[in-house]
Amino acid sequence: MSNSWEDKDKLIESLEKQLKIAHLQGYRLNTLIQSAPLCIHEINLQGQIISMNKAGLSMMNMANEKEICGVYYMDFVNKKQKYEIDQLLNKAFEGEYNSFEFSPENSSLVFTSCFAPVFNDDGEVEKVMGITEDITLQRKNEEELLQTRKLESVGLLAGGIAHDFNNILTGMFGHLELAKIKLNKQHPAYQHIETANRVMDDAAKLSNQLLTFAKGGEPIFETLPLFPLVEDLVTFLLAGSNIKTCVNIATKLWELNADKGQLTQVITNLIINAKQAMPDGGTITIEAYNCQNYHNSLIPFLIGDVVCLKISDQGFGIAEDLKAHIFDPYFTTKEGGSGLGLATTFSIIKKHKGHIDVESNLGKGSTFKLYLPANMENKIEKNQHLNT
Repeated sequence: MSNSWEDKDKLIESLEKQLKIAHLQGYRLNTLIQSAPLCIHEINLQGQIISMNKAGLSMMNMANEKEICGVYYMDFVNKKQKYEIDQLLNKAFEGEYNSFEFSPENSSLVFTSCFAPVFNDDGEVEKVMGITEDITLQRKNEEELLQTRKLESVGLLAGGIAHDFNNILTGMFGHLELAKIKLNKQHPAYQHIETANRVMDDAAKLSNQLLTFAKGGEPIFETLPLFPLVEDLVTFLLAGSNIKTCVNIATKLWELNADKGQLTQVITNLIINAKQAMPDGGTITIEAYNCQNYHNSLIPFLIGDVVCLKISDQGFGIAEDLKAHIFDPYFTTKEGGSGLGLATTFSIIKKHKGHIDVESNLGKGSTFKLYLPANMENKIEKNQHLNT
């Protein structure tokens, strides 16, 4: 009889030890999940989120777990991917492991997720464990790298072509000038020579755009106040047009360390694009302001004191599927366009160690934002505010 009680006591003691071990393992697992930098969540068979760790709550901008519990996972997925991801979730309920990329509705963020079925003691799926990571920065860096490589490849070709082309233009300009010297201004051919000169000027400008891609197009930096440059370009480019302007430059705007010629080309491209996007008139808004201790996780190379220049229009806007290509060389939606304007702009800003971004909705206009490192050795102290 005593042996029987001793066996029971040993059994109870053994069970207690196992429970303690299981509790400790569960505690360790929960600690690991809560401290993980990835979003870890559980989904029940109805497709509702039933738990989420701290990193996930932060990613979803949720204050606590109560806010997320009961919410359907598919509510976070954009409409275009709902069917595809719903199928993957159903396969996870059937015991399959899978992974995918998705973006939330009306968001530029990119996530990668995987589904793993969780089985009960009977071998049936009782819920799904999901792990989600924000890969927006990774994808943006990949796009930037691809864009840079495109420009570099074009630059190798364009540099050689533009150099040879400029040599040809130099000879043609010289012979046209000699012809003008020998002809009287009243001669019937004189006006044709003048027209040819203007056309060749345009060809030279196009050649210079090509050279911007090449190594020979590296910036020549100087201390540059932004306000006078913007003011002069607005006056020159929009004079006599049906476009209204609103220019608001912050007081004491920091100066830049930039190539004046190249930055002039950038702002000119953006203002002309804005003007052409509003053939029936409208308003171009130009703003510039200081960004002290600027930091953006999506632009890791640009940290510190930065000047932001915004150029907005009320024009056609850019379709969502075209945004990824607007800075590609030779890509254009304009009839007769060369496709070099925005590609040149992108190249110049990159060479200035800055960043260019665009926000646009079809039919509602576009806003281009330029971020450029400030030259903190000199500051503009006078009031710089212009409304026209």
